[in-house]
Order: sequence, then C-alpha cells, then structure tokens
Amino acid sequence: MTLTRDQHYLQKYGLSEQELAERLERDQDGKCEICRAVIVLGRTAVVDHDHESKRKVRGILCHRCNQGLGHFNDDPRMVRDALRYLVDSLSEAKLEKYNYWAKEVYGDEPWG
Repeated sequence: MTLTRDQHYLQKYGLSEQELAERLERDQDGKCEICRAVIVLGRTAVVDHDHESKRKVRGILCHRCNQGLGHFNDDPRMVRDALRYLVDSLSEAKLEKYNYWAKEVYGDEPWG
C-alpha cells in the first residue's frame, strides 16, 4: 500500500501536511530556513528533522539546503569549519560585504 503524502507526514513526524504547510507560512514566511528561497511543501520543500529522534521537525528547507546539511552529517562543527574555510578564501571586498551579517551573528570578532 502506497501512503499519501499526508499519511507519510503523519506517520513519520506526527504532523499532517496541512499542519506542516501552515507552519511553513506562519513560522518561516513560506521560505527556506537557511537560504530564504520561497518554497512549497511537497514540491520544492522538504521536512528537516532530527535524525536521532526521527520525528522532531527542525524546520522546512529547500532540497538544496537539506542536502547540504546531510553532506555535513548534521554536524555543527563541520558547518563551522566550512564557514571558516570559505571566509579565509574571501577577497577583502567580499569579506566586507559579509561583515554586517557576521557581526550580528558572532559579535565584534566574527572571523577570529
């Protein structure tokens, strides 16, 4: 027996397709939590979940960002190290472009 998308979401996450779609609109303004691209559940969006608990929904992401996290094995240290690697290779002009964001997130010494 093939499950409908709604049955799949209910079985896997304990949430209906409608509940997830409402959450996407209410909590994320219909956008990927990471890249902020506009996404549609079941088309351009996937449910990102904690792989240990299997059911805990972390957010709703575009396919690309979800795969990116998967490639980093959901390991924040790997993501941090990748960010550091990218920052170290930025030109001064690009680095200045990102400083406003980095200071918001990391404080006065964002790349230290």
